[in-house]
Amino acid sequence: MRQFKGLLLDFDGTLVDSLDVLYNVYIDFLSSYNITGTYEEFNYYNGFKLPSIIDSLNIKYNLSNKSDELLQNYYSRLDNLYIKMSPMVGARDLIEYAASKNILIGLVSSANKSNILEWVDKFFPNYFSIIVSGDDVHLGKPSPVPYLTAINKLDLNPPDCLCVEDSVIGIQSIINSGSNPILLDPNDSIFISHPRVKKIKLLSDIIKII
Repeated sequence: MRQFKGLLLDFDGTLVDSLDVLYNVYIDFLSSYNITGTYEEFNYYNGFKLPSIIDSLNIKYNLSNKSDELLQNYYSRLDNLYIKMSPMVGARDLIEYAASKNILIGLVSSANKSNILEWVDKFFPNYFSIIVSGDDVHLGKPSPVPYLTAINKLDLNPPDCLCVEDSVIGIQSIINSGSNPILLDPNDSIFISHPRVKKIKLLSDIIKII
């Protein structure tokens, strides 16, 4: 069995149980402009950087606001929410096991860095060697840039890293980086046909792989 040196995790919907809350924020944001959002639309945007989502919504719905104003409106709705969200089932078992095996652990997310740091400091202080947020890269997922940035900062090679995502966009980013993709899909609801993608239902299932 291959001995992996790095474990890179997505944040929303992978490490933190946040998608239900974020969906409500999404619906509330669009509702403030008299637009009815849908879960399918929210799910489509899962994994993209928020500024890109805002730009897309502005064009799609002709919100007639400056993108920075829309972005500030959205960010204000996220204030103090992450600190109330719990880790995904199996997250602590996985992270503590990986740390015990001296595997370098990192976060690769499209989320705002301040929100990530606040949450990590509460639930997993001193476990993460690197955090790459949407603020740190010029290209977001599905570009390989977020994962390659983290891998380079860890001084590792892509084949040495297991990378975990919960979205198609995220998995595409991992595949494009040349590292090893794992799809967290508790409800077996995401179809991805790629020979390198391993599917799991719980984060703790990764313990058997590393």
